[in-house]
This record gives sequence, structure tokens and C-alpha cells, in this order.
Amino acid sequence: MPLLYVTLSLLSLVASASGLSPPPPPASPLNCPCLTSHPAGVPRDGIGQLIITDSDGLTHTYPLDYGLNECAAHDSTEPPYCDVADAPAWCEDLWCYVDPNNCNVASSSSSYVPGHDMFYSYAACSSINRFPTVAESQRDYRVSTTTVSSRGAGESSCGADGLARIDSAVEQARAATACGSRMCWIGITDNAIRGRWINADGSLPLYTNWNEQYRQPGGDYGHEPYAIINAGDIHVYDGSWFDATDGSFAYALCNVYPPPPSPPSPPPPSGSTVIIAVGAGAGGVVVLLLVLLAIVLSRKAKPAAPPPAQPNMMPQPQSQIEMGAVGASSSSGAMNAAVIGVAQPAVASTSGSSSSNLAFAPRFDVNTGQPIPKFDPETGKQNWA
Repeated sequence: MPLLYVTLSLLSLVASASGLSPPPPPASPLNCPCLTSHPAGVPRDGIGQLIITDSDGLTHTYPLDYGLNECAAHDSTEPPYCDVADAPAWCEDLWCYVDPNNCNVASSSSSYVPGHDMFYSYAACSSINRFPTVAESQRDYRVSTTTVSSRGAGESSCGADGLARIDSAVEQARAATACGSRMCWIGITDNAIRGRWINADGSLPLYTNWNEQYRQPGGDYGHEPYAIINAGDIHVYDGSWFDATDGSFAYALCNVYPPPPSPPSPPPPSGSTVIIAVGAGAGGVVVLLLVLLAIVLSRKAKPAAPPPAQPNMMPQPQSQIEMGAVGASSSSGAMNAAVIGVAQPAVASTSGSSSSNLAFAPRFDVNTGQPIPKFDPETGKQNWA
């Protein structure tokens, strides 16, 4: 008989209630040591310092231990991005170079040393990778349907996504493709300080693609504080950048970001449906039900707790309390009174010829409240006087 897949919601409830579900496995410990040396052949200058190449193709010299030995803010104060007063926050993040084959956390390929496979990891140092090239696999671009009346209008048309920010050659290729044979506004500007180009958030650009043939940015028409891709007036449509004054001649090139990832699915409730594969047919299902039920009952069985003690609601006598009726006569007349008191033997009156008779009511058991007969009916003995 083929495998019978049976949905047993009740079994899931029972198993969960009895603690049959195994605990989740513990997280693996961090195992990603920092490298202690750079790969052979990495370029160095005359005094042995590391030569790195930035995204603009410019070279810089870095310390001999750059990225090695320990988790540290290796980029702090280093050119071209972190040696300025308003350096981006990632300049102080901890990271180091790692061997991806000996690392159980995320690592990324470094572009600083072309031709050499070097990998860096922020996760190895319990940091978050905020280096902007992370956006290479995420940011794309779109173009407005018509030219905009000004660069400011272009910003408005892009909305919260903003005018294009281009941080790498990969993004430059995407931006050039999206712009095509148009002139397109992009996000960098030197409007605040001439000659100091910054992104919309105030950070320095990580990548530029100024047209070198026309010596851009050139300021051919005075201070030209904005940037465009392509230059229609000189018929250049290769995706290179030009500085420009404001105007209504260009389209808006906007960033396009993917939607945020969906939040992780919540764990299934304790009573979720489980699928159990049974190879023995319907009889196997019955057996399995009985086995699980027996396990649960054996784990859950507990002796019934005794009911809470109830307070004794019977009236408690003060000493041996009885009810009696006293008939008394005196020279002033006859008087009858009902009294509650301790039983006393008959007492002769001392008031002369008058006499007094005391009739006793039966006594009461202090535990049951039942009357106690004066004479035991079986033995005839007197229980009380």
C-alpha cells in the first residue's frame, strides 16, 4: 500500500502539550578568523605599503597591516573616503580580510586589489556591512517620461527614491542604459561649496564618471552646480558626466529600490497541522494514535488534588451550652423566663415555702450538633446528670 499522508491536527496539539517537540538547535559559534598576511603578489610601494585602487581607478597607499590580524576600523582616516571631516559612518565599522573557505559568516569580494581574490567580512567582527557597494546588487534606475522643468522638479518627480546615486561601475552601467540617448539629471551637486561634489545625503561620492575629453567638471558657463549624464549640445551619449546649470533640458534619472523583504514567518502555533507519513495503512494510523495518546496520558497524569478544607459551619457552644427553661415563683408573682446557660443540678429555693423546679433540655454534641440522650438506649447508663 503506498504511503498514506494523514493530517493530524489533534496529534499536533497533543504532542505540543506533552513537550514532544525537540528544542531548536543552538546557533553555530562564530568561526571566521582574520587573515594575518595579504596574498602573494599584492602590489606594494617602495617602503612596503599596500597599494589599493579605488572605484575611480585612483591608487592610494595603505598601512602594511591594512585589513589584517584583528577586527578594527581599518578604513578610519584612510583616503579617499575616510580622510575627511564628514566621513561616512561605515569608516568606523569593524572588519578584516578573511578566507571565505574558512569562514562561517558572510564575506564580500574586495575590489581594492584588482587581479587578486581578497575577501573582507564585517560579520566576522559582529558588525553590519554598510559599505555602499552592497547596493550594487539592489539599486536600479528609471527615467521620467518627459523632460522636467528644472533639477528641483526632477527631485520632486523622483519622490522619496531621489535622483540617481551612482556608487560603482556596475551602477554606472545600469544608469547609462536607463538614460539611453537622453540627458539625465543625477544626484550629486557642488551647490554648497564649489568644487566639492557631494551626494544628496551629504556624503562624498564613491564613484564618478566625469567626461575627461571635455575636462569635466569644467565650469564652462560659470558655476555649474549640478550634474547630468550625456551632453546633447555636443552630441555625447556615452553615459559620461557633465556639470550643468539649471534648466528644462534634461530628464530625471531616479533611483529604484526593491521592496523591503517580507518579515520572517512566525513560528507555527502549538496546534498547527502536521503531516505524518504512515507506511502501514489505516491500521498504522490507529496504532500511532494510541501510542501517542498513551505517552501523553503517562506524562500528564497527576493525582487529583484534594478539595480545599471547608470551614465548620456548625454552631460551637460556649463550654457545654444547653437550652433550658426556668420556671420561678416569687412573692411578687409568677414569672417564666427562657434562658441559655450551663446545666446545673436542681436547686431548692430559699425563698421560704415557695419552690423552684428546673427542667433541662438535652445536651448537644459539640462536633455534630446532634442532641445527646440523657440515657444510653442500649446500656441504660446515664450519659449526663
